[in-house]
Amino acid sequence: MIKKTTLVLAILLPLGIGVTSPAAQTIAACGPVTAPGTYTVTTDITAPADTNCITIAASGVAIDLGGHTISGSGFSSGIIDDGQSRANIIIANGTITGFNQNINMGVDYLSISNITVVNAGFSGISNAGSYAVVTDTQANNNGLYGMYFYGNNNLVYSTTANYNGQYGIAFLQQSATNTVSEGIANGNGISGIYFTNGNSTVTNSRANGNTTGDGIFVGGSNNLLTANTANGNGAHGISVVCPSNLYDNTAQNNPGGNLVTPGIGCVLLNNAAP
Repeated sequence: MIKKTTLVLAILLPLGIGVTSPAAQTIAACGPVTAPGTYTVTTDITAPADTNCITIAASGVAIDLGGHTISGSGFSSGIIDDGQSRANIIIANGTITGFNQNINMGVDYLSISNITVVNAGFSGISNAGSYAVVTDTQANNNGLYGMYFYGNNNLVYSTTANYNGQYGIAFLQQSATNTVSEGIANGNGISGIYFTNGNSTVTNSRANGNTTGDGIFVGGSNNLLTANTANGNGAHGISVVCPSNLYDNTAQNNPGGNLVTPGIGCVLLNNAAP
């Protein structure tokens, strides 16, 4: 059972972004957030068709959905930033469903915790910034992506991305360093966990039964993959460019190859990949 995340705005302090509002504020309808602070959603909210619900127009903002659901439809986003180089945003404790992109951000230092993002037309979560952390979150049954990132030093931890139209968890930025730990990405239309670039880490994760692609695909070298399982995918189980280190992984019943390591210099130890 996922526990409610307690919002702690102290993480904003390293960048010198203080919280200026003296008390938490509430949100009961769609609209902009224009000042730093903690905002608690007090009721389920349904956005008009083709309308973004919450637009974040400040840095240092924490939004606690309080267990509530934000719903929408059409070409819109549930929570989106205003495109003005915002940073230090927290989104936690609720459900966002039905938008084209449920969470659609372009910020540095984004934290998403204990969120369910489902039934989006395009993606459950997207972020074009760096240093995002997504934990204890479910991104299932979205049209293309469970979640995807353009940026560097992003972490996905203890998170599920199943049955999305194309990719479960995807990192699409060249020359980036990203990490997935204790992730589950099963039954997606193409691949479960996908990295365009190398210099990445995948540990203790599962990527099984992804339909046409790989369980785990890493398009560059210098990676660490440990204790992952990638069984029954449409192409490869684990595909990673050498040199990389692969320890204690299991990859079975993948018709394109269980453990595919193009290049030279990979270190392979205790992998179960017949």
